[in-house]
Amino acid sequence: MNSPSLEGWKEVDTSYCDVGDLEEDMPTEVDEILQKSSVTAASGESSVEVDATTLQQLHASFLHLCKEYVLMDTSGMKNSMTYTELNNGPDYEMFDRKSARVRHWLSIRHRFEDVRTLLWPTEPGDGEGAAVVPSLSAAEMLQSLVWLEAASTFCVRKYHPYHFAGKEDFLPLDLHREVTALSEQVRREGGGERFFSASEGAEDLNTIVNRFISSSSLCLHHNVKLSSFFRSGTEVDALVRHIPPILRVKDAIRVMAVLTAMEDTNIFRFSDAAGTVTESERLQAFARLCSPTLFGEQDALRNVDESELCTLMTFLVHLKEQNKAFFHQTPADFERDRANIQRAIQAGVARCQYLLYKLGGPQTVVMSDEENIPFVEAQKYAEHAHKDVQVHGKVGIENAQGLRFALLGPRASAILSGLLQRLEATGAETPSSQLVADLVQHIAHRTALGKGVMHLADIIHVLPLLAKLIRDKPETDVRRQYERLFSAVGHSIAVELQKDCSTESVVALLEGLAECRFIPSSFSQIEMVLTRKVLREETTMPQLSRVLSSLLQLTGREQISPVLLECACSVLGRQTPEALGASPAATEACVDLLRVMRFCRFEPFVDVLRMVWRDALITADTLQTPSTVCAYATVLSFLAASGGDQEEELYKESKRTLERGLSMWEGLNTSREKDILLDSLISAWVLRVEKQPIMEKMAEERYLHSLVSPLQAVYLLGALEGIGLVRCDLYRVYEAYLEQHIAGLTTSQQLMEEEDASSLILLLDLKVVKEQLVLRAGALLAREVRMLDRELTRVATVEDASSSGEKAHLLRSRREAAHGEKILLYCQTLSNNTLTKRLVEELQTD
Repeated sequence: MNSPSLEGWKEVDTSYCDVGDLEEDMPTEVDEILQKSSVTAASGESSVEVDATTLQQLHASFLHLCKEYVLMDTSGMKNSMTYTELNNGPDYEMFDRKSARVRHWLSIRHRFEDVRTLLWPTEPGDGEGAAVVPSLSAAEMLQSLVWLEAASTFCVRKYHPYHFAGKEDFLPLDLHREVTALSEQVRREGGGERFFSASEGAEDLNTIVNRFISSSSLCLHHNVKLSSFFRSGTEVDALVRHIPPILRVKDAIRVMAVLTAMEDTNIFRFSDAAGTVTESERLQAFARLCSPTLFGEQDALRNVDESELCTLMTFLVHLKEQNKAFFHQTPADFERDRANIQRAIQAGVARCQYLLYKLGGPQTVVMSDEENIPFVEAQKYAEHAHKDVQVHGKVGIENAQGLRFALLGPRASAILSGLLQRLEATGAETPSSQLVADLVQHIAHRTALGKGVMHLADIIHVLPLLAKLIRDKPETDVRRQYERLFSAVGHSIAVELQKDCSTESVVALLEGLAECRFIPSSFSQIEMVLTRKVLREETTMPQLSRVLSSLLQLTGREQISPVLLECACSVLGRQTPEALGASPAATEACVDLLRVMRFCRFEPFVDVLRMVWRDALITADTLQTPSTVCAYATVLSFLAASGGDQEEELYKESKRTLERGLSMWEGLNTSREKDILLDSLISAWVLRVEKQPIMEKMAEERYLHSLVSPLQAVYLLGALEGIGLVRCDLYRVYEAYLEQHIAGLTTSQQLMEEEDASSLILLLDLKVVKEQLVLRAGALLAREVRMLDRELTRVATVEDASSSGEKAHLLRSRREAAHGEKILLYCQTLSNNTLTKRLVEELQTD
């Protein structure tokens, strides 16, 4: 009879009946075949000898083993205990399933070592044995590799001490040897021209497409050149010119995913700078990928999810960026190809709008994707234990029910908004400004509601978009509208920096913050991470230059850590003429670091710069680009202005170098080049260099220096007056900047900084500047005189009780002397200007 105390309890089976002995490999059909084919030699060594029939059986058994693992039901498998398990004890059934999955992978891992030389031989038999050594066909080899790589992609990544194998058994497989063996077999069967061709009509066209995509993906993942599959041709020819005809949108996106995963973006270039087509076959291949049969229908992308859309738009943006002139003035012979690509762009933008605005809800169709296997970075799940579910996903998942629901998460929204902004910069016909703003707003909503997590890569994508909005709209409006997003970015940075971040990602993060002029609450954590990486010498010279430039924009030179500046000086001090002479890129990086360090006004930097010049670490004659030559000339002029024994020689060399750099310069492309040219204008004014054509081009730009300061702005206005470029756009830009800065000083009730006062003094010496600006600067100086006079009176009446009488008297005398010198200087400056002379009379009557 059951006891009442046992009511509500159930019996749990803990026998592990489906798992077996954990210390041994899971028994498989592959083991049985290998055991039957094992032969023991006279020396006692055992080997495996197989005939053609046994090899086919071995191939089928190993393929079935991989398929079972890939299509295994993983629903509910978790990495940590739930509250139910904490209350009721461990879930033994789940433990059995997870243990079985681990053992299944280990069985594949160990059997792979046994069969790899049989299924994928690297050298065919020769001599008498050549006719009897069996081998699989190239198609069979590829099929096994596809499923094996899918199993390796899905393998259990998280290693625990209680796992019954070594940590190395849970690492992804290196299939370089096997892919090489596949390429050799393809060449023996007639080469890739035949293997990836459906001209004979014996095979389905979709099978040929899957074969091409699988082979190119395997080559990309395991560092094998796809050109090794062909008898002749380059890597670009193999990948682009042999793309078979494609009938499904998903296959086109999978091909695009392979192309965009390659590091060399020149593969997308088919025209020159004038728009003339130089690679017509490549253009036609890209146009086939965007053919009207794929993207012509209104709902062609109805089953494309966010990751696939990102892949499509990345591919199309690369095409537009690498062939700007072609899309602006297309030759008549290629108008059809251009229309195909443009139609695909419009379809991608429409799909982005559809997913963002949810126009009518998701629309899908029932479809299957045959036997396409995922090449993905993270675990993907098949639906339950249905063995017929075919999983596909280089850029997504498709199963027999099709794509049922699609949403734009923060990551996809950040990537798409960045791509749309790049697309707009190429002069695309599709308007995308409002869509980019809506995507950023969508990211703000999702993060504020806690429905998405922003990782460091997402933040790096979002910050330039916010910077563009700040440039286009009033900054206060943007700050107010995206307040939640800025807050989420600050919190996410604090979380992400606790992980192991790469140096490049941290530097890119700092650059994005500088563009937005946004200092998050976790900024001290960013400084700490950067300092640690710099001290460990994990940063390169270009990265160090970018760090210092960003910090100058964000915090100003006073707040930069002296540790970073000392490390930068030590990096410069360790350079040798041999190392710099052997690498033009290293020389350019060194010059760029010197240029940025000049703005930091770090006292030991002058000694380091003098050492660089004295030891001839950099010679102006070896510099190649005009921007680098001019940058080095401005650095030399800075060294000459600091004084020393060889001042005259430095002035001559800097003038000669600057004249050479300015004469080499033709056009302005990047903000770095414009910054250097603005610095060169000031140096040219000081060194009395004659006006060059590039100066007039720069004068037409409406551009503000990325490290602009009031003192630099006044110097630049003086340089423009001295060179004779006063009635230009650049002059008006800096006038407006000074007006804004002086307006900010007017609202302040504190004594001015020394640099601000110096800029106002120099402003009164300018000849062509607006009279209203001169009067406002003079009024500020007059106000400063009154404040200094009141400060003198206050200091005379207030004694410091913490100091002795003698020390207090000495400190008071020094302050009085400093304030008195400033009052005399400001009054003298006001009296020298006819517009502000009356202010001195008013001061005397006060």
